[in-house]
Amino acid sequence: MLKSSLLYRQACNQYLALFCDKHGYDLRDAEWVAGEPGDIATIGDYYVGMRTIIDDLEMNAPEEEFIRWYDYCLEAHDLGIDSPNFRSWVKGCPRIPEERLQRLRDLRAQLFEETKNLKREFSTTDYTD
Repeated sequence: MLKSSLLYRQACNQYLALFCDKHGYDLRDAEWVAGEPGDIATIGDYYVGMRTIIDDLEMNAPEEEFIRWYDYCLEAHDLGIDSPNFRSWVKGCPRIPEERLQRLRDLRAQLFEETKNLKREFSTTDYTD
């Protein structure tokens, strides 16, 4: 292995260790996806990109912001909405207000319930002449 490659891996692992330490995660629960340092890390139940790890540490982001951002991104994805990167989030980029997110959650629940009712009404009916 080239010395520069080794140094890169060590730097990535150091960033991961610092991130875990800052957020109180056990480094033993952290690893690089596919063994590729510097790409995506799994940390417990979280998948975190190297850019997010670097931004979190270099911006000295408040600890709770990572979880707020992560949860927002998961929900945005589930609702089909684009989500900001962590750097933009920490800088205060526009985000969907909680009231509007709740409205989307309510509409999704209504759609799910109506779909379930339609399936029950039409999918199980045996039509004969």
